[in-house]
Formats: sequence, structure tokens, C-alpha cells
Amino acid sequence: MLSLSMIASANASPHLEITLSNQRFTLYDGKEIIREGRVSAARPGYKTPRGIFSVQAKVPNAYSHKYHAPMPDSLFIYHSVAVHIGVVPKAAIGTSHGCIHVTSENGRYLFSVMRVGDQVIVK
Repeated sequence: MLSLSMIASANASPHLEITLSNQRFTLYDGKEIIREGRVSAARPGYKTPRGIFSVQAKVPNAYSHKYHAPMPDSLFIYHSVAVHIGVVPKAAIGTSHGCIHVTSENGRYLFSVMRVGDQVIVK
């Protein structure tokens, strides 16, 4: 049986792992960690989907009409769920409606290196 880490290791492209329990991300190039940081996923009452996804679209200036909020440097991974620049408090708490927020610096970096089709694991 393949584990999430075995699937990610087989991927030679950059891939992103997001761990909801501690609100952290790790970006890999093959097996090498190239960046780590904090995230903020869904706040109480909302859910961030878990699973193995791929970047479906990259949108530099996305906007949520539902929540009236900008979503800069969005990497869409599942329906309207994206990894994007947003509020990331120092405490490991969720602040979004389901998206995965990263800091401005990390968001710009992830947007520059991730490509459509690259793997994103949310666990």
C-alpha cells in the first residue's frame, strides 16, 4: 500500500504538503525540503478538504465574490479551494472559509515555483 509520503517522493516536480493539525506547509523538490512555513486553513464551522490534489489553475489576482475577499497568488486545488496569500496568525488556528492561507512572502514564492499539475497533499 502506498503512503502519502511515498506518492509524493515518486513525484520529481515540486510538491506541497500541508498538515492541518499543526497549520504548517512543507514544499519539496523530489525528497528535498526547499521551504517550510505556517498556514491558516478553515476556521471552526468550515472545512479544508484533505486528500491528494494537483494545482488545477494559477490565478494571480483571484477574488472571492462569495466572501468579498481578494485571493492573491491563488493555486486552485479543489473547486474553489486555493492556497493563497491571506491572514496567517502566529497561533496555529484557522482563519479561512476553507482555503489555505500563506504569508505574502511564502505565497509569492509558491506561486512562482508551483505549476499546474504539481501535487498538493493536504493531511
